Amino acid sequence: MKKNMDLSKLFSTSRWNGVPLYKLDNNYPVERTQKEIEEDRAKIPNEPATSVTDDSVWDELDAAYQEGVLQRERQRGYEAAKLVQTNAPDMTGTELYAVDDRIPGFLAACAKMNMLERPVGFVCKSSAGRVVRLLQTYDSTIYTQEPEELPAQFGFVWSTDPAKALPFVAISTSPFNTGDCCTENGDVYRSAIDNNVWSPSEYPDGWETVGTIEEVQG
Repeated sequence: MKKNMDLSKLFSTSRWNGVPLYKLDNNYPVERTQKEIEEDRAKIPNEPATSVTDDSVWDELDAAYQEGVLQRERQRGYEAAKLVQTNAPDMTGTELYAVDDRIPGFLAACAKMNMLERPVGFVCKSSAGRVVRLLQTYDSTIYTQEPEELPAQFGFVWSTDPAKALPFVAISTSPFNTGDCCTENGDVYRSAIDNNVWSPSEYPDGWETVGTIEEVQG
């Protein structure tokens, strides 16, 4: 082997698991025996496995993941609620109650924007859970009553699904039609006539009993 060879290159590249494969003998590189290599390799301490043991690190990672999930859910919820408002004019009361979890509450809607600025047809839910459509804009900072007390401003819709039935309320501008449901005195009723503004107890012939609230709604 030539004396002027690059020994540093030889020793830096000729290694097995960090152990040199060559040694110097009278300034000449010679191949080491397998026994020498294995003995040197045995002297190298094993590197501990890399792992995260600090619970705070995992907590931070979990919090970041959960926040990402929440952000995606919020965005999906926003898009779903926006779609409901777009389609609301063509949706029946039954269809609206089926997606009432995507309809904003009346108080929250007022807090976010004055009803003067809302478009006619905007849908929201009264604090009692009734779905209403805005019939005409008004200043909700002055008239702060719930929709049930503002029948000229809101039109109520009803569901034909007994599971979505709510306590009867008499609103002449929003009567119950055939199939619409309500509850009264622990029972669920379905209207048997159109333009029904009488409660089941006031006009029993206008209603048919579906069952108890517990039976129907659980």
